[in-house]
Amino acid sequence: MNKFRGKSLEELEDLEQELLDKSDEEEKWTYYSDLISLYKEMYACGRKEKDSSHVYAKNRLVHYLVQYGEYSKTSYQKDEKMAQATLEQVLNYDRENPIAHYRLGFLAYKKKSYGKATHYFNQALEYNATYGGDKDYLLKGQQLYNAYRYLANSALYVAANAHKQTEEIENVDKEYIPDHNLSPLYQILEKNEVYLHQHAFYYITESGIETCSKEVCENIIDSVIQDTLVLYFGDQEILLKYAEKSKVLTKKNGDKLLHLLCGTKKESPAHRLNYRDLIKPRKNNVATEETFERDVRRIKGILSECNVPDCIVETRIFRDNKNEIAYYFDKSVNFIIMHRTDDDVKSLYHQ
Repeated sequence: MNKFRGKSLEELEDLEQELLDKSDEEEKWTYYSDLISLYKEMYACGRKEKDSSHVYAKNRLVHYLVQYGEYSKTSYQKDEKMAQATLEQVLNYDRENPIAHYRLGFLAYKKKSYGKATHYFNQALEYNATYGGDKDYLLKGQQLYNAYRYLANSALYVAANAHKQTEEIENVDKEYIPDHNLSPLYQILEKNEVYLHQHAFYYITESGIETCSKEVCENIIDSVIQDTLVLYFGDQEILLKYAEKSKVLTKKNGDKLLHLLCGTKKESPAHRLNYRDLIKPRKNNVATEETFERDVRRIKGILSECNVPDCIVETRIFRDNKNEIAYYFDKSVNFIIMHRTDDDVKSLYHQ
């Protein structure tokens, strides 16, 4: 049952601010599910009262369902059943959302439900060409390329299975199809599978970006690499490792650390305005200096727990006639970041 049911819009807005002010409590397993429930009720209430706030609530709801739905059971571990359920919910509010269709296709593909996978990947690609919503939900670069590969393989698996089923039907007139006519199909399947396997993850270092297999990532995690920070966005959890010290991170803290490592440098540090997309303050507000500093201190504290040398440097920038605090990664620590190519992180990287 939605514990926010029956609240007025004004009450829901106050509760929203309270939850967002307690973003340091995201470690609690109910944090993301509470925000999702709140925005569902805010959306329903806004529509009922014909208030424009329902548009804002829908956008926020879709964001949290896409980004954090799979963490609704626990902030530290993905849950595929929750991922499936929350992505299906996204389509109730944003039917043509390309990334939701893509991820549903990926989940179906993993389960070898190739008919469903074909449907979802086809929809993802069709809607990607016409989608008028938030550009963050568009497929780009490697995502887009993978979508075509997954679609091709899904359709080929369906075709191969259909051929196999026809061979098993008895007492009908059948035209014999020699096996050598099917061999190119299986060759394409195998080639695509090898490609998708070998390019499953981005492998990001100070030298640049490559792609690698999941096995390469797991071998690195199982190794002890001296003087190198390793950040692994795995299929189950997000792991920070430095030498023999390691710590599992929440999705938000993993994303914030990723942003600081890959998206900042001395010439373009993180500040409270360009940081807003990560912390998502309500409506058109920007993050306060206090919130921004608190978040960065938390990340610095996490690094310290793993004995990572201090590498996030404080600086000042001049904006709108005001001297404001900013932070950047000073490149004094080597790093390896491994992240699924199914998410668009390449555009964040600063070389």
